[in-house]
Amino acid sequence: MEFQTLSLVIGNEACNANCDFCIAKMTPSITSKQLKFNSMNTRNMRIACRLAAKGGVTTALLTGKGEPTLFPADITLCLETIATFFPLIELQTNGLVFSEDKDKWEKILVNWYNLGLTTIALSIVHYDNERNRAIYCDEGWQYNGEYPDLATTISFLHKLGFAVRLNCIGLRTYICNELSLKELIKFARKNEVEQLTWREVFLPANSRNKTVAERVKILSCDLDKIEHMKSVIEEEGHLLLSLQHGAKIYDFDGQNVCLTNCLTRGDKIVRQLIFVDGHLRYDWEYKGAIII
Repeated sequence: MEFQTLSLVIGNEACNANCDFCIAKMTPSITSKQLKFNSMNTRNMRIACRLAAKGGVTTALLTGKGEPTLFPADITLCLETIATFFPLIELQTNGLVFSEDKDKWEKILVNWYNLGLTTIALSIVHYDNERNRAIYCDEGWQYNGEYPDLATTISFLHKLGFAVRLNCIGLRTYICNELSLKELIKFARKNEVEQLTWREVFLPANSRNKTVAERVKILSCDLDKIEHMKSVIEEEGHLLLSLQHGAKIYDFDGQNVCLTNCLTRGDKIVRQLIFVDGHLRYDWEYKGAIII
């Protein structure tokens, strides 16, 4: 069996954003209590790392069912445990906390950099701050509804030595067609973003939150526009890699662009191993997909 990525879930389901399409609210709550802290079982974590490495994994992804940066001590412990196993370690985050206290977060991030963290993957829905604010923030949000300037966040992370990936979720009226994607690519190139990933908003087969599922249906992109967008990238870009789970990576006018999906399983490949709550799994949607 081959694997693409090892995802290590940090913290619990607590989050500082309020995304309409939250995948964590739709997939099963793997922890026994919604706000139970994730078990940092370092023994099982090392077993997961050894299995992943044997399966060809070179990249470990620190992610969350909520927002992982709300649990910096857990991130530090995780990095200390896994650093010797993988040459590439990424942190997936909405990046909102980095604007709170720059001095505090610079010290934390420098430590993570020295522990082996290589890439910060910022979750976005647009290059425009106001469009991001409309999705990630609301009136009750702890940042008073303000969305930190995205270009400033990117620059801050670059100055600390990190590579930056923009993980864009495709939503209707946001980045959902050829023209809007090309504008996002321009923004990424202008800000020297190393990698840009686009994937359509995802609706699992069985959502545990019907309200979020209905919102996702409304936000889903027009399929014809998506297919046209992909064909334009294919025709005008240069294909660099075609991965087994369907993702394709292009050079588009000098910018790295990955078009992918949210699927986790294939016939001969498991897209990602998932270490969460002390257990190793291989699917977000089904509790039965467990190894240890």
